Amino acid sequence: MARRGGEPEIPVEAEGKTLQQGPSSTVRLPVAAKDILRNCRTLKRELLQQSNLLSTRIAILGGSTTTEVRSLLELFLLAQGIRPTFYESGYNRYSEDILFKNPDLWNFKPDIVFIHTTWQNVSQFPELQETELEVERRTRL
Repeated sequence: MARRGGEPEIPVEAEGKTLQQGPSSTVRLPVAAKDILRNCRTLKRELLQQSNLLSTRIAILGGSTTTEVRSLLELFLLAQGIRPTFYESGYNRYSEDILFKNPDLWNFKPDIVFIHTTWQNVSQFPELQETELEVERRTRL
């Protein structure tokens, strides 16, 4: 990896953008996800060579596919000195994992729970002129 200002850089092939490693670094956006994903294994291998990585446990509960979210999140966290361990719910199983206290999730004991859903997971949308109070009442039923 090239060095810049004493901190290793991860080259990204999109218009010279870089994902710079280190807690004081910033990611210059926009970064093309496809370029990062294309080099994911190499980048991960290089980032895992850092010493003193902080471990954390992250549960990703998804209403859609979370594979790419996990891959990108892992790279960005490693670049910031955090080594994540993940639990991923099955496809569209986020509510079951929570409501029925999935033992795999509970035994995992995550530090962070990330609920990744899409508009397709919304069972009811508010009416156009509905007030916040009306929406709140309806969601409590």
